[in-house]
Amino acid sequence: MACRHCFRAVTAFILVTISLWSCCSINQNLFQNIPATSQPMGVNVLVDGRLVGKTPINLKLDPTSVYTVRFEAEGYRPVEIKITQRRPPMVETMLSNLWLIPVGGVVIGTPIYLIWRGATGKFEELGEMGRGMASFAAGGLISWIVGSNLDRNRASSSILEPQTLHVEMEKAQAGEAPEVIQIEREKLQQIRWIRIATK
Repeated sequence: MACRHCFRAVTAFILVTISLWSCCSINQNLFQNIPATSQPMGVNVLVDGRLVGKTPINLKLDPTSVYTVRFEAEGYRPVEIKITQRRPPMVETMLSNLWLIPVGGVVIGTPIYLIWRGATGKFEELGEMGRGMASFAAGGLISWIVGSNLDRNRASSSILEPQTLHVEMEKAQAGEAPEVIQIEREKLQQIRWIRIATK
């Protein structure tokens, strides 16, 4: 009898692991859209040195990487902007994973109930219904917390920033060497858009 309970517990644990990893795959966004505009319009946009089009353009970027976006136009100073990653807030991740509670309640709660019922015999006063509900609640909570942490720490759950790019190109002086304007990662934590104004 005990062996059967152990086998069920191991099987349930494997199912939980698969379920938690699948939840990460379901919730991940394959691409993040980042609109890029400029003044004047029609500026070449290069992502990591590769020409992707002219402004205005909607960049579809993989959130698992970081990028350098370069704006170039003849007669203007080029501008480079670093696009970096940040982890989503834990509250936001947990709210998006609320569906894990009923899944974990069944998948994790079942072996908890079976072990509790067969191995201990304690809390008999709760009855079958009480033990079942307590096991469901415990399984749902474990699944929700562990699954949300796994989901948040995956590279594919990162958010790229800044989330909107807008540059006002500055005309280059005659004979002036090209200048690159670089925004460091530390200064981008709270920036939603960037505008570089002419003098």
